[in-house]
Amino acid sequence: MQDEMQQSATPPDNVTFRMLLGLLSFVLAGFIAFYAQKALIKGPGKVVMPFNAGGEGWMIHGRQRTGLQRADHAEFFDGGNRLAMTCPRYSVVTIWETPYDHAPVNRRNVDLQGRPVGLTSLGDKIVVLQRPPGDDRHIKPGFYEVFDREGTRIGEPVEVGWEPDEIEFVERDGKSYALILFSGSAEGESNRGAPSLMVASFDREKLTFEKLSQVDFETDGEDPLHFVPLVETVEGKTTAKALVSFGRKPGAAWVDWTDPAAAKITSRHDWPQGAGEPARYFEDSSRMRFVAVPADLSQKAAALPFDGGPPSTVWISKPEEQRANGSGEKGQDLRFLAIDHEKGTIGRYGSRLGVYFSIPLKGQYGFGAVRLTDIAVYEDAAKQHRKVAVIDRSGGLHWISGLGNATAPNTVGK
Repeated sequence: MQDEMQQSATPPDNVTFRMLLGLLSFVLAGFIAFYAQKALIKGPGKVVMPFNAGGEGWMIHGRQRTGLQRADHAEFFDGGNRLAMTCPRYSVVTIWETPYDHAPVNRRNVDLQGRPVGLTSLGDKIVVLQRPPGDDRHIKPGFYEVFDREGTRIGEPVEVGWEPDEIEFVERDGKSYALILFSGSAEGESNRGAPSLMVASFDREKLTFEKLSQVDFETDGEDPLHFVPLVETVEGKTTAKALVSFGRKPGAAWVDWTDPAAAKITSRHDWPQGAGEPARYFEDSSRMRFVAVPADLSQKAAALPFDGGPPSTVWISKPEEQRANGSGEKGQDLRFLAIDHEKGTIGRYGSRLGVYFSIPLKGQYGFGAVRLTDIAVYEDAAKQHRKVAVIDRSGGLHWISGLGNATAPNTVGK
């Protein structure tokens, strides 16, 4: 009996061999997955997932590792041939070459002199709006730096004022203007000025500005989130406006700067009930309004008429809700690309009937979910070729290219 038990027992050497064999298999599988994913993402022209939706062909090239531990802003410039990304943790901006049918190629990583808060394209240049780093933010104003398509710094930093949030450049009547949004004292520093929007002339040669006028918002709760400019020419008459949205005390204000030297607030509105905090604006020109799409796509969007009238809510068709029989809003379909920050998906959404899609973007080596932070979209004039860059909180760059039909409008928002 004892001999039988000894024969049936597994020798210790055999157990050790099986453990080592299992560990080796696990490591080998990891190496295979690593290099397979690397080939898919890094290899020129490699496509991880092709698909077609609504007459549009899309190619997902996968997640590009950037070496950054965090990324929060992305912006195309130089006619879509370059992409800029910012890393606030290390105060770095990265410049990428962005071919249509290949994964992007990193051209340069540049150390910034401050903490980046925004990116704005300026032709073949990129403007990085920044706040001073560390304790300097309490004693020094914000500024911007300008870089060319190769990531070379142009000139010296240009001071703009306290607590800048966003900057936009507008061409109007043959002149260049810069609009700069400030949080000011709305962020808690009592020695700052009121939150405001500045209108300034902009010199494209010297890359400097000169203040023309400035409008102040309420210090009690009107903490600026975003703004979007609007220039209209009707019957030969040009009008210039800017729509500003606020947090803390949710609402929006229209600023008229048709006379750049005398900008003024023309209307204020509370945020419509049921609409989420805006993440991006899309111009719905067929209906003469902006649509403010929330970061939480389960909430409604806000529609803000160009004439400054009261806002309303807009139901957004979700990708999984392809509605039949023309139900929903009538008229031209507002279609746009958006990201779901929490779910880690990118999707085509709309305001009425349409063919939409939603796909998940994956983490390192194609596994796990990601938390998305920003999306940048470039579309050529013929509305045929599209480049989409989506960045995640871990510093990844998800690269997608699309070939669509020009009859289906693709809205690119701010």
